[in-house]
This record gives sequence, structure tokens and C-alpha cells, in this order.
Amino acid sequence: MHEDACLGDPLLFLGGDGASSPIGMGFSVIQDQARKAAERCAGDAAFEVQDDENALTTPWSNAASALTVAAMAFGAPQLVHDHDSLERAWRVVFGSPPTPSRS
Repeated sequence: MHEDACLGDPLLFLGGDGASSPIGMGFSVIQDQARKAAERCAGDAAFEVQDDENALTTPWSNAASALTVAAMAFGAPQLVHDHDSLERAWRVVFGSPPTPSRS
């Protein structure tokens, strides 16, 4: 699948290409979607200025961080030293590892 074909739905292009992130654009998608959800739900209160940039406030920053850690644990387990610790938060909330949808 070509990257340009996925711009309409960023969740379709998460696979690593070996040249950059081990989970492709996964980290960027998580951060982008967390910021959009925070803005939609909390507006300006979801952001604070840190180092001259708008950063997510708690609990939004915690949610984005937990999703990023889970993405690494499940998306590139071969690169993770303590896989069980990284996936624990996901399992507490969802019970089982994510399964990729096949369409």
C-alpha cells in the first residue's frame, strides 16, 4: 500500500518500513488523534504552553503516553525489553492484546 493512498485514513498506514519508526506512522497518528480528541472534548483547557509549544494537559497527555507505550509493546515487541510492563495498561483497560483488522 502506498503512503499517499492512506492520507484519508491515517490508521491504515501503521506498518514499519524499516527505515524509520518500527511501527510506521503509528506514533504520529496516536499523537494527532489524541490532540484532536482533547481539542474536541476540552477545547483550550486541554493544552498548556511548554517550551514554546502547545502541549497536552493531564489527563490527555497520560492517555497519549499510554497509547504510545502500548503501540510500541504490541507493534514492535522485538525492540522492547520489558514487554509485560509496557502492555499492562492496555490489558487493564481492554483485557486482551489488540488484533489487527483484516479487510
